[in-house]
Amino acid sequence: MANYIESGQEVNKDYFSSAEPKETSFSNKDGAPVKFNEQKLFYNYGTVEDPVIGDVLIEGSLMKSNGLKVRDEGMQKSKAGIDYHKINYSIMLTVDLADKDIKEESKQSLKILREAYIGCVKTMIPFKGKLGMNHLDINNPEASMKNFVYYPCNGNGDIIEGRNPSIWADLENYGTSKTIFTDMKGNTIEWKIIEKSECVLMPLFHLKTIFVGVSKKIKVSLKSAIVVKISAAGSETTQLSTLERLKAKYGSGKVDEVEAQLAELRMANQDELQQASPSFGERDHTEATMHDIADETTKGESLQDFLGSAPSMPAAPTGLPKVTTLKIN
Repeated sequence: MANYIESGQEVNKDYFSSAEPKETSFSNKDGAPVKFNEQKLFYNYGTVEDPVIGDVLIEGSLMKSNGLKVRDEGMQKSKAGIDYHKINYSIMLTVDLADKDIKEESKQSLKILREAYIGCVKTMIPFKGKLGMNHLDINNPEASMKNFVYYPCNGNGDIIEGRNPSIWADLENYGTSKTIFTDMKGNTIEWKIIEKSECVLMPLFHLKTIFVGVSKKIKVSLKSAIVVKISAAGSETTQLSTLERLKAKYGSGKVDEVEAQLAELRMANQDELQQASPSFGERDHTEATMHDIADETTKGESLQDFLGSAPSMPAAPTGLPKVTTLKIN
């Protein structure tokens, strides 16, 4: 049995549970204490008769990322009184409902994430008095508790049809817990590459705790992700459908002809190009060309079948991640 809810697998709202809210506090920039409640979330991966309790880990459908957000919070003091430099990493993942190839899987994933959100809110009901949320209503949870899936809305609060929903997730980077990105062979991809790249990936979300303070939210982190497509940000043309139409119209002969023309021009201007572009050793390692792993390896299989045969996630590394095997030009 997997210790996470796999993509497409149904969830049971009644199998969510939480610890009793724990009140704690932190000091703001002015040194004043800020109090909040936090309760850890759990999920039963077994049955009522034979429970298997663990962290809430839910695999999403294929989603798109435009890099990482890095927030430098300066020097902080740990609970042990040790000073350290705190940097937070987060990622916004967008569900592309316009992609016909994955639209149904995306809709199913959103349905499952919605059920998980309701399951998390249900765990708050026995403690809503302590949380100061007496008006919490399971039939209208968004009125009191923010959904971790964001749907663009108009001024009246109505969801705008045709706009893609998104999820913000923190990257885990503490102790032995570190978010792992891998390619389809299970090879680790460094955060630095993901930071400035556009990706299509399959995420594994960790619904960690319910936070009730100045804001009220379910804290979500990214446990791991399998990357199926990656390119340097801004390097892929938006005219993909036009490219396919031109290829179909003119055939491979025209494609080879233009490629040969470009090769001839590059050769003629080789000296100028070398002066304008950094050498490979000087080039930023995020300047990777598109590497569509799924297209290159499935050989006619459906993406769903291919992902089903993908290797299981490796354990969190104890040292530095190994170098990615993604193709670098």
